[in-house]
Amino acid sequence: MVLTLKLFPDPILHAKCKEVTEVSEETLSRVREMKDTLYSMPGLALAAPQVGFQERIIVLNLMKINKQPEMLILMNPIINNSEGRITMEEGCLSIPEIFEEITRPEKIEIEGMDLDGQKVSMEADDNLARVLQHEIDHLDGILFWDHLSEKKRNKLIDKFLKS
Repeated sequence: MVLTLKLFPDPILHAKCKEVTEVSEETLSRVREMKDTLYSMPGLALAAPQVGFQERIIVLNLMKINKQPEMLILMNPIINNSEGRITMEEGCLSIPEIFEEITRPEKIEIEGMDLDGQKVSMEADDNLARVLQHEIDHLDGILFWDHLSEKKRNKLIDKFLKS
């Protein structure tokens, strides 16, 4: 089932999400719905609050990110280490048609939980690292433009609200 995307200024986009404590049938159902929703959209990834779930779940379409024919699902992801800095343009499904240059770490080490409830650790760089960081930010109520100066952020918010 394709879910309705939450758009700025929906308050759920600024809420900190709760950890997933068990991989229940409800959790698996939500992940399936998130995958269906992501497949139906032009985006690279989706975080649970973007579709109204206040849980720490992210889904990435690896085919669109690095040409791997699968989805990456992580629950309770955290970044343990990062290095380097790179500036690239970002956008967000929840803030359509707004793009801006954002500086983030170039390489990260991340851990989380998979659908079997097992701990997963991985390293990511380049575009995959950026997408993971963007989605983890969503779980903490942070939008990509929150990394900008207040002046630049307010300009983008005004532009978005007028569109």
